[in-house]
Amino acid sequence: MITGAPVGQYVYVVKEDSSAELRVVQVARTEGAQTVIAGGLKPGETVVVDGASRVLPGSKVSAKSPDAVKAPDAKPADKAPEKS
Repeated sequence: MITGAPVGQYVYVVKEDSSAELRVVQVARTEGAQTVIAGGLKPGETVVVDGASRVLPGSKVSAKSPDAVKAPDAKPADKAPEKS
């Protein structure tokens, strides 16, 4: 999630010790929900994309793969709703 502030546009990068680091980035362009970063990140770095508004520099964060995240009201596909 890209955020704007007096320092410019920034993201939180997850460091090796699982802490968040504020990193100023240069945005090349944005189309819809997709943003191309022109500078400020290195290949392979992990960026906070969910909950960034609750993160502070130095906060401990945990990375989750997109497959591990499930909508709160999601129901397993193999179970039909119970009838009353």
